[in-house]
Parts: sequence; structure tokens; C-alpha cells
Amino acid sequence: HLFRLGKADSARCSCGTDDETVIHFLLRCPNWNRARAPLRRAFPPSNLQLRTLLNDPDALTHLFDYIKATGRFAAG
Repeated sequence: HLFRLGKADSARCSCGTDDETVIHFLLRCPNWNRARAPLRRAFPPSNLQLRTLLNDPDALTHLFDYIKATGRFAAG
């Protein structure tokens, strides 16, 4: 995603397993497994989907906490 925005030199994620897409960053990237753990505890695997994270009001707090925990979009 950052590649398409001109913010990265390659579409490949730094983990080396896949391109850095929204789904990869939010749900799959091994770089963020620890930060993602609270999300996994809050939602059963069958419900931990992009659609749930973006549309369920109860999920938004967990999603924002995850994004903050990664530091991926920290200003500065």
C-alpha cells in the first residue's frame, strides 16, 4: 500500500513473506504478531476479518490500539 502511495521503494513487506497490503498488515504480517495478539484474543478466528475490523464499532477500538502498538504510522 505504501508503495502505491509513493512512500516505499517496493510493494514487498519488510517481513519478506508478501506484498504489504492492508490485509497483510492488519491480519497476516509476522512482524506484528505481538501487537496483533490483543486483536486475536478479542475476536474468534472466524470473525477476525477485514470486514469486521472496519465495520464493527466494537472492533474499531481494538483496531486503533493495534495500529498504535505497531508504531507503523507514528508521526515524526
